[in-house]
Order: sequence, then structure tokens, then C-alpha cells
Amino acid sequence: MARKSLRVDPEKLEKVKRAFERTGWTQDELASEVDLRTRQPIGKFLSGKTVERKYFQEICFKLDLDWKEVAHLPKNAESEPEEKEQSNAPPPQDVESELAEKALDNSWDIDILVQKAGTLQVSPDKLEQVKQALENFPSVIQAKGDFEREKAVLQEKKRRQGYLDKQDEMRLNQKNLSLAEKFKTLANKIKLAIQSIEQFFAGEPIERDVFINICSKLKQEWRSILDIDFLRVIVEVVPQIRSHYYNKIQDQCGTLRILDVARPIELDDLYVHVNILDEPISYARLERSDFPQIYNPTTDEFNRWCLGNVRNPEIPGLEVIENHSKLMVLGRPGAGKSTFLQHIAIQCNQGQLQADRVPIFIRLKTFAEDASDREDFSLLHYISQQLDSCGIVKQSVTDKILNYGRALILLDGLDEVPEEDGDEVVKQIRRFCEKYYKNQFIISCRIAAQHYKFPNFTDVEVSDFNDEQIEDFAKKWFIAVDKNSEEEGKEKATRFIEKLNLPENQPIREIAVTPILLILTCLVFQSKTEFPSNRAKLYEEGLEILLIKWDESRGIERDNAYKNLSALRKKQLLSQVAAITFERGDYFLEQDKLQQLIANYLRTLPDANTDPIQLQLDSEAVLKSIAVQHGLLVERAQRIYSFSHLTFQEHFTARAIIDSLNPLALNRLVSHITKRSWREVFLLAVGMMQPADQLLLSMKQQIDELVADDKLQQFLAWVNQKSLAVQVADKPTVRAFYLTFILGLDHFHVQQLDQALNNALVSASVLDDAINYACVINATKISSDAIIFNNPIGKAFNDAYSEFCSLKNDLALAFDLAHNLAHNFNRELVNALHPKFNLKLTHSLQQLKNKLPDPNTDEEKFIEWWQNNGQLWTDKLKLVMIEYRDLGQKSQFSEYQKKLLQQYYYANKLLVDCLNSGCEGSPKVREEIKHTLLLPISESKTKKHNI
Repeated sequence: MARKSLRVDPEKLEKVKRAFERTGWTQDELASEVDLRTRQPIGKFLSGKTVERKYFQEICFKLDLDWKEVAHLPKNAESEPEEKEQSNAPPPQDVESELAEKALDNSWDIDILVQKAGTLQVSPDKLEQVKQALENFPSVIQAKGDFEREKAVLQEKKRRQGYLDKQDEMRLNQKNLSLAEKFKTLANKIKLAIQSIEQFFAGEPIERDVFINICSKLKQEWRSILDIDFLRVIVEVVPQIRSHYYNKIQDQCGTLRILDVARPIELDDLYVHVNILDEPISYARLERSDFPQIYNPTTDEFNRWCLGNVRNPEIPGLEVIENHSKLMVLGRPGAGKSTFLQHIAIQCNQGQLQADRVPIFIRLKTFAEDASDREDFSLLHYISQQLDSCGIVKQSVTDKILNYGRALILLDGLDEVPEEDGDEVVKQIRRFCEKYYKNQFIISCRIAAQHYKFPNFTDVEVSDFNDEQIEDFAKKWFIAVDKNSEEEGKEKATRFIEKLNLPENQPIREIAVTPILLILTCLVFQSKTEFPSNRAKLYEEGLEILLIKWDESRGIERDNAYKNLSALRKKQLLSQVAAITFERGDYFLEQDKLQQLIANYLRTLPDANTDPIQLQLDSEAVLKSIAVQHGLLVERAQRIYSFSHLTFQEHFTARAIIDSLNPLALNRLVSHITKRSWREVFLLAVGMMQPADQLLLSMKQQIDELVADDKLQQFLAWVNQKSLAVQVADKPTVRAFYLTFILGLDHFHVQQLDQALNNALVSASVLDDAINYACVINATKISSDAIIFNNPIGKAFNDAYSEFCSLKNDLALAFDLAHNLAHNFNRELVNALHPKFNLKLTHSLQQLKNKLPDPNTDEEKFIEWWQNNGQLWTDKLKLVMIEYRDLGQKSQFSEYQKKLLQQYYYANKLLVDCLNSGCEGSPKVREEIKHTLLLPISESKTKKHNI
């Protein structure tokens, strides 16, 4: 076996001493680096005396020396007797870790090692040699000559003119062609990326073939300048360390614990690929006017998706990892930062990503707690202990991994570190990253919690989920968590997505872009395959997660920025801010104004410090606290905030109104009943109010007063008379049908074919003595001021009409006019030709039907026909209706009256939706509203009296 002790060859002593001097260490410091308690072996080593073999090798390793090259090895060393083996074998983990150490000693054939390596680098002691080779490179020599000639021209120019511009003067004063220019010259000549050239001459790893190519162009024998030690580390040491550490990483990162799910879920079963914003949105410098308009009071248009619109491009998460060696991954609470880091660790662990590195995953909260207990915040010691627990006991092995940049270090949850330890942890991370800069570092932190900027780190932000990610997550959820078969899980996910994308569920869809809230939506959906009709309870649960449960479930206690601000008071504060800003139509809030609203609330608290300066400081601390800890207020640009989701601003607004117990607050609410921007607030308010009778009756009264105009009252009386002629019990449904039909025709027009046919022919099959039919057709989407056809709520009108014909007694269906009957003209027209119809009517309808092409046979031909003939066909249909059913005799309304009717219809539809939202309304009030719906005021009062 190998000799037990070694000494430095006398001829190599000077080289060894120079290597020691380059480190700048003392003998005590070098002793510490090789785990020696005394510096005595170091003194012996430097004086050429014998030291134990393992210490000799480790000292050489620390001094970047090849131990075989500097050791005094007798020629007959190979024939010396082997050392007697120890009778007591070391523990298994020591044996395994010793293998990693011995991997540095084995005299492997270089070519075999290179074949196994993906990257190579120049040996540190050969860097000067390759730089000299660069100087001798023909293109560089030519570039240096060109540079001297350029300087001569500039010198002559200066002599003639007496001066040079600033750029030429700097060029003239430049002594030599810069190293960067030489690198660029070489890169251009051999057609390689400048980054690869820079890494080569810096002694950093580059791809094997690129390394060999550069050496060839520089006329350098690549084997002679290769860093053999680095090669052995990546080929032998890294795989062994990865093997030892594999189970540890799988245990740390391979599963997820999810709120309200009893068992851990395999990460790979649920993980959805993350997208990254290359610059956090809060870094943008924008004015309020730069943000999109959410609500347009002129047109009453309301676009709730504008709040979260992101201008920055999205990049796949793993692509970002490949392009940056130091990343700060930011994101809101529950955005999936930790899950992303766990996924990276697993991918590296399984060889799918950076297979030549050792993944090291550290939860910074755990690190800080352990470090505090030990009174040792050294990140190096902590990593060594983590490796030691897996049998990697040699500090020298850990040092080699770190010194050669072979670790992928993932530091999760900087924001979760206790406040008292925060500065020390940041300091330790900074020092560690600076010392072991060749490694790859990824740190995660909540977006508003990051204060210290780590040098050379790139800040990025985890993006909200898009439609594809939500669908992918749902499929995985309903298989892995809901424990369905793959086929059943996909079917359930499809139903989930279909329900989520319904117009009435857009507020739920809006919060589902945040992974933690998407989990909540999946949880509430999976048992009944429906979302709850009372959405206030769903949102309240989501707020409870963000305010309390999410941190609580992970044992995180955060600093309370204001001692009196409990979770309940935070809700009260947010409700007050939401109500004031929503009433104003303010969705993007300047920080100063937002702080003023917070200060106004704080001064109402017991024992509040009302000093203006202190209130300003407290309000800023509270704002930052809510943004960091709960993510309910989000910085959309520098010093411009909004609620994280419009849904939550609406929820808090409704909560403020209901909790106020002030009748005037309800009056203010119902005054907004015609504004589409307030729709969700009404639905939430009736869900929160117990019982909701007072609000429902106030809404009904406000709606009736909208059409108090005599002419509009006459119109409603006419609608009522038409409904009385139909022999069915559900008169409100008939009134709704006639009203929507007449108003729909009043706004009928033909637009472009790509909007197609929103409403097909719908016929009544209820006949008594008179003809009771209805034909509703709309070739396109109704104009923006239309009443009903551009409100696709719930089921199609054909279902509603069947209900109307006494299958059920469901008032809401009367408002659900067809949005999914674009190609059903023929089928519905056949239904209209019922044998009980008047024969003349049947004949007229049959003629119209015969002229109408079948859209299911040739859609393009049908669209072309409709463009050319649709208006004329519809005009003829109107004439038939006027002749046989008096459905074309409409009063001529002014524009203002038309607008009132539009608002009247919209408000009635909202009232019906509120009744069906799962709110707690008494049966008496429900019956009263139902039976007086769409009646003129006088008739409504009579009806109410008789109920």
C-alpha cells in the first residue's frame, strides 16, 4: 500500500513555499483549513520534514499543488511493504467518504477522465501561459499593430487641430490594446461566444469541446494546461457526493405538504412549470395614468383583468436558471417560490439539470434557528454538517466541491428568518457567496421583504399562473390529491376548468392565478364538482389562509409592525381602505394616499399615537407589513399599490358596508345598482348579510324607481298584458321573456361574421286559443348598450324556455338567453312549426326556414349567405311576428329612456342572481320580489299587498 508518511522533495521546497505565500495564510490558518489542531505539521511540511500522508495530501490540495509532483518518492516506493491494515474497520459512512477522498489520488488516464467530463478549465498555474499564447495569436498581433497605427493617426490629428474629442483623447491615452479587445479579436476569429473566451482565460469551466478548440487555436496542448484536480473532482468526487446526498435531497424536497390535505403529495405529481418575470413589476417607474383603465364610467365597461396585467415578458423558470449563476427569486405569498426551488433541487438530484453539481437545499428559517441554538452562524459549517449527516465527513471534500464551484446552493425563504437573526444571516450569505463565488446560488424571498441587495445577484419574480398552467395543475390535482384514476381525474379537471371559465365565476378565476388560492378552489370544488353559490365564504377562507394559516402551518412567526393590529383589525383596516377607494373608482393607489388612509384608521385604535410624524411612520410600517406578510396589497410599480386581486377589494368593500350596521351605507350601496363595476359587491354583500331581506328589498325599490317615467310604466304594463295572455303559472318568467325579446329586437343589427350567431330561433310550444310563440334571433353580438344578449349567464335560453313551459319554476332561467345556439336555426325552427300553430303562421315560418341554409352542413357558405341576406331574412321574420303576435309594436323611446330600460333590465337580472346566490333571505321576501318582478309600480304595490 501507500507510504504512511511523506515529505516534500528538496528540489520542490521553493515551489511549495511560493504556493503557501500566495494564499496569504499564516501557518495557524492553514492548519485550520486542513482540520489540524496544531500548526506543527505545517511547519514540518514547509521545512521538508515528514508528515502523515493524509495531511500531506490535504495541505497540497489547499495550496493547489499536485502532491505527486512535490512529494519525495523513492524509486522503489512501489515495492515497499504494505502497511498493515487496522483490525478495527471504521464505520460504513467513513469508508464511503474515504472513497471520495481517494478519488483525488488515483492515477487515472487523463483521456478517460475527459471523456466523462462535460466541462474543463485551465489550471491556475497555467493561466499566464495561455495569456501569453493569446499575445502571440496572429489576429491579436495584427490588432495590436492596428491599435498602434490608430494612436499615431490620433496623435497627428491632435498635433494639427490642437485638441481631440473626449473619446479620441481617451483612446490616445490608452497604453495598450485592452484585454477585452484581445478577447473580442480571438472570439471573432474562431467564431465563439465572447463569454466562453472570458471564462477560459479566467480559469472557469467551459464546455469540453470548446475548451479543446480554444487550446487548438492557441497552439496549446490541452492536456498540459488542463486543471487535473478540477477534472477529478467533477468526474469522481461530485458523483460520489451526489450519490451519498441523494436521499437527503429527495427527503427534503420530494414532497409537498398542502393545507387541509392529510398526507404529503409527491412533488412531481403536482408540480407545474413556473414562468419568471425578468424584472419584478414593483421595480417599474410608472405613473397612475400609465395603468390600464379598469372601469369606464362613460360606457359602463368593466375589465377586471386589467389589474393584474403584466408588461414584462415571461421566461420559463428553468431557462432562467441556466442563464444566471446568482438569482434572487421573488414572489408574493403562496406564489410557489419554495416549490420552484424544491423542483430545481430534485431536477439536479436526478441528473436532469446541472448534473455536474451537488444540490444543497437549505431552509433559511431552520438554518437561523439551528445557528442561534449553536451560536454559530457559519453557513460553511452548516453545509458541512448537512453533508456529514450523509457520510461525507471529510471537510477537504466539501472544500473541494465549493472551491471548484460544484455546488448548486438553494437558500429558501429569506423572509422567514426571525427578525433578530436577519442581519447576521444576510451577512453570512453575502460572505459565503463572495468566497465561493464559482458556485450557483438561488435565494427565494417574498417580493416586499427584500431589503439587502446581494452583489452580482439578478432579481426576478415568479409570475402568476396563466390559463395553461391552471389547467395543467387542475389535471394533476384531481388525480394525485383527489385520488381519481387518470381518466376520471382528467374528466373532473375538464369540468373544473369549464366551471371556472363561466362568466359568473370570473372573480374565482381571478384569484386562481395564485397557486395557494388555486389549491383552495380545487379543494372546494372536488367534493361537489361545483363552486359554492355563496362566494363570500370562499373568499373569506382565502383571506384566512393569507392572513393566518399559511404562515401558521409552517411555524413562522413574523414581526407585528403595529402591536395593536391583530388579524381582525387588519381585516377592518383593509375593509375601510377598500370601501373608500372602490367608491372613488381607485384601483391603483399612490403610496402617500394609501398611507394616509391607513393612518386615518390607526388613529382610531385604543392607545394610538396621534402624532402626525409617528402616524406616518406607523402607516408605512403597516403597509409594508401587509404587503410582505400577506400579499394582499401589491406594489405594481414604485410607490403605486393595488389590492392583489380585484376580488379581494370587492370582498373587503362589501364587508365594510355590512359591518358598518349603518342604513346609510346600504343606501349608498343600492345607489350603485346600475353600475356593472359594483355587481360582485352586491353578490358578496347579500351573501354576508344575515338575513339579507333589508338589502334585497332596498334593491327592489331602487330598481322600480328607475322606470318611474310614465312612458316606461306604460311599456311595462303592455309587457304585463302580453304575459297574461299566456296560460302558464309563472308570469314573471313570461314577462322576462317578452321584455328581453322586445328590447333585443330594438337593438338588433348585423355585424361581422366572426362574431357569428349568438341567439338562435327559439319557439314556444304553449298554445291555448291564441298563438303563443316567440322567435328570437340575433345574428351577432348585440351592441355594447344592448340589454341581455351580451350577458351570457348560465344555461341557454332554450332550456329557460322549456322551464318556462312549466318543467320547473326557476326565475333566473328567464334571463339566460341563448349564447350557445349559434348553429341551431333549423332545429329550433322545426320546433316552431308545431301542428297546433295557426296554419298561416306555420306556412310563413316554413317559407322562412326553407330559405335558411343549414350552418351544420357548410358553415362558410352559411356565413357568406348570412352576410348577404341576413338582414333581409330577419326583417321578414319581424313582419311575421308583428302580424301574428303583435311583437313588433314597440313604443318609440328617447335615448335616455332606452338607457333606463337597459339599466332596469341589468338591475333586475342582478337582483335575481342575488336571490340565487345562496344568500339568507326569508321565503316571504323571496316570494314578494319574484311575483313583483318586472311589473309597473302600481301593479307591483297591488301584488305585494296580496302576497
